[in-house]
Amino acid sequence: MKKKLKIIALLTVTIISVFCLFGFSTSDGNDEIYLCGFPAGFEVTSRGVTIIKTTDVVTKDGVYSPSKDKLLVGDRILKINDVEVNSAEDVENGLSAVNEGEVILTVMRNGEKILKSVTPAKDLNGKMRLGLMLKDGTSGIGTMTFIRKDGTFMALGHPICNENGEILEVSAGKIFRCSLFGVNKAQYGKAGELKGIIIGDEPIGEINSNHEQGIVGKMNSDFDIKNLPLIKIGEGKIGKATVVTCVDGMIPKEYDISIVKADNQKSTKNYVVKVTDKELLAAAGGIVQGMSGSPILQDGKIVGCLTHVFIGDSARGYGIAIDKMLDAID
Repeated sequence: MKKKLKIIALLTVTIISVFCLFGFSTSDGNDEIYLCGFPAGFEVTSRGVTIIKTTDVVTKDGVYSPSKDKLLVGDRILKINDVEVNSAEDVENGLSAVNEGEVILTVMRNGEKILKSVTPAKDLNGKMRLGLMLKDGTSGIGTMTFIRKDGTFMALGHPICNENGEILEVSAGKIFRCSLFGVNKAQYGKAGELKGIIIGDEPIGEINSNHEQGIVGKMNSDFDIKNLPLIKIGEGKIGKATVVTCVDGMIPKEYDISIVKADNQKSTKNYVVKVTDKELLAAAGGIVQGMSGSPILQDGKIVGCLTHVFIGDSARGYGIAIDKMLDAID
């Protein structure tokens, strides 16, 4: 059967059989994890539904928005009359039981739960509407960082956030094979981005949670992690290093960088790194969106991953230490 290809957008706020590239150990020490660095497509469903726009409802009595001045863009609706909603379909089903009068919405706003009463409007088709455009999840391209021997993976090195910059509360998610077909190069004042496609309909892993240090999940049992090299865990320091990432296709490469600042006391942004590799600078202009999660190696060990790019200097960016990521799992 011909596999379906889905073009997807980049994750902002950020998986395949590979690797005969690096001569790392294949022993079974407890201080080792499987090295990744390849692109993946992510699809996540948030808890609740996020408001992205208020709209008018056309009724027999006129045109108006029931939610105007009551709900805000970025609000997340968790319940309608004590019934949980996690999709636009859930909202429609919840409103179908309402003939008239108010509904009580449980809303998450700026990290605080509040209650809002709204009287839905009946449109010309007889359906009850809140007058909202809603989003129930997000999708994009990122980079897998590592997989533990029990199949647990981490990626991105930073959280998936909503429109307000708050960490998205993920109810479910999947990861897919992904192939890159181009790069929008970074420019001064503007972050670049990787462009790619999800390959196939079947996920290769499930996303379980979303943390300040990255997303966590479990690879499917039929994903053969032994195709990936084992690498020891280390601690980064100022000096020469490399980053394992991909800018074309599915197979990552190792590029030269320098760690110019190291601070393991922070919960994130432990490293400031600079891309020194001429090939990566020529291909991408430095660090671009979609490289989040690319492993940082030093002295033959994994010490962290890329997380952010400096908008004013795309050759520089932040990285997170590997121990901070592992702590998010444990």
